[in-house]
Amino acid sequence: MKNYLKFKLEGNQLLPVWLLLLFLYFIPNIVVQKHINDLKNFKGDDLNVVLGNAGSLFAWYAMSLALMVVSYAIMFYLYKMSIEGVEYKDRTTNFLGKIQDYLWLVVRNLILTIITFGIYIPWFMTDIYKFYVQNMENDDQRVEFKGKGSDLMVVYLSTLVIPLIIVLSTLIISALISGLMEYFVDKQMPELSAFLVGMVIFVIIAFFLMIVSYTYYLYKWLINFSYKGYSISFNASFWSAAPLFLTQLVLTFVTLGIYFPMAFLRIYKYMLENVGATKENDAKEIAVKKIGFELDAKSDFLFLTGQALLCIITLGIYFPWAYCKSGSYILSKTYVE
Repeated sequence: MKNYLKFKLEGNQLLPVWLLLLFLYFIPNIVVQKHINDLKNFKGDDLNVVLGNAGSLFAWYAMSLALMVVSYAIMFYLYKMSIEGVEYKDRTTNFLGKIQDYLWLVVRNLILTIITFGIYIPWFMTDIYKFYVQNMENDDQRVEFKGKGSDLMVVYLSTLVIPLIIVLSTLIISALISGLMEYFVDKQMPELSAFLVGMVIFVIIAFFLMIVSYTYYLYKWLINFSYKGYSISFNASFWSAAPLFLTQLVLTFVTLGIYFPMAFLRIYKYMLENVGATKENDAKEIAVKKIGFELDAKSDFLFLTGQALLCIITLGIYFPWAYCKSGSYILSKTYVE
């Protein structure tokens, strides 16, 4: 029997949080980033002026970090309301996390990220994700996330950092061989050649493959829970998932983003169908839960596209209603059996 999820959060409930995010983060951040860019582009020889600008730049960077903490605080309430809006079998999901614990987690991890020059980011992201997941409770049972920061670091290194180094190294060597470096030395652009076109194609293909690999292994890392004795994980192999991910990415790219709602839904459906929820009892019998999404391509695409267009037309004012209506629409077609 299929049991469908529900999403009870309403747009008018989310509106105050959205307005706080808009007026306390987005708009101030635009102002801060403008001042930072102006100071970075300043050119002068007077030592006192240069030192004064350096101090001002430091102050604006500090303001940027403060705004980041503010955004995390506001997003806490958005996520809390979203989690508590989910119902399964007429049981509401509770969120037990406290704002003070969350802010301390954010500040501590932000400091560690700064002093490690960004190396700590995977552990930062792990702590934030784990905080939300492990404070969810349904039917008096909490969810446990089993992923680790070190595993996420491996994902970053193997799918983004190392491939990027390889691509850049290949480009530099190719540029030297093809004579492209003459442009930087003599300011003379060499004639467009098949070799240069090949380099561009190589970069595009490499970019798509990096995104596909990163997406797959990130999902493998994200979907790794235990709940009510069930072990929940994403079980699709890379070679079965990669063609779908690549196709959806390319279609989104060539349509300039218009296809994105359909790409999201097809990947969402594929992910759910390949999530395994298994439990072994004392008799070594294995119970399996099936998760799925009922996709109606045309209707679903038109609905999500319509919500996105309303957000654009209203300059973002409609976002709370679009978020809640889209969440309700998608979860009402998501089932567990």
